Amino acid sequence: MDAKIGLADGDEIRINAESVKANNMKLCHSHSCYELYYLTEGERYLYAENRFYKMRRGDISLMPPGIMHRTLDSEKSDYSKFVVMLPKSLIPKSSASEFRIVRPSDDFSAELLRCVRSVSAANVIDGYSAILRLLNAVLTLPIYNEETVSSPVIGRVGEILNYLDEHYTEKITLTSLSERFYISEYYLCRLFKEYTGRTLNEYISHLRVEKAKLLLSDRVSVSRAWKMAGFGSESSFNRIFRERVGCSAREWKSKKV
Repeated sequence: MDAKIGLADGDEIRINAESVKANNMKLCHSHSCYELYYLTEGERYLYAENRFYKMRRGDISLMPPGIMHRTLDSEKSDYSKFVVMLPKSLIPKSSASEFRIVRPSDDFSAELLRCVRSVSAANVIDGYSAILRLLNAVLTLPIYNEETVSSPVIGRVGEILNYLDEHYTEKITLTSLSERFYISEYYLCRLFKEYTGRTLNEYISHLRVEKAKLLLSDRVSVSRAWKMAGFGSESSFNRIFRERVGCSAREWKSKKV
């Protein structure tokens, strides 16, 4: 079920709810809006902020704009989710940049589940009510994102992704990365593709484009944004931006600012 709810200020809320038997969030990615992710059934591994978390049935996460993330299969691959893309205007400034996972009590989780199951594409009022309930829960319940997934391999992937997030403006090659983390280039390629869904170059390009989009949203000029995001030249920035976003950086900026 996919639905949209228009708001008075011209923004919109987008809803996606589905049951799946395998991971469909295959790429590390980020958004220019907030993502509210409610796991209604099953278990998932969530990668965010360079760490891996294990989410179980009933957990809710709030992902701020610009944070690279994806979910992966756990031991139980079947799951269902209720995902909402929220405009920045709905998030209080006090929580604006905070990634969080909350774990409602069993009774509260059952109440929330009944609430979201009443939502349909044609029922905008119930959809908006359910979203506000989930948003209030994720903003007021105690944060539960202290439990990371303990695995040597996942830990190594987290270290690599953390390094890229801190050094994306620098020149990074497969060789330099494999030497830094003492693993072969072949194994690094395989590991990186398995956990991010992207090659190293694809991931770095995507990361730089998303950083550039955040800069452009903050009224940074195009001529400054491509340098601050780590691109080697304005021409390569324009080409990669258009390939990944579907329009030029200036066109994108004019729509967002």
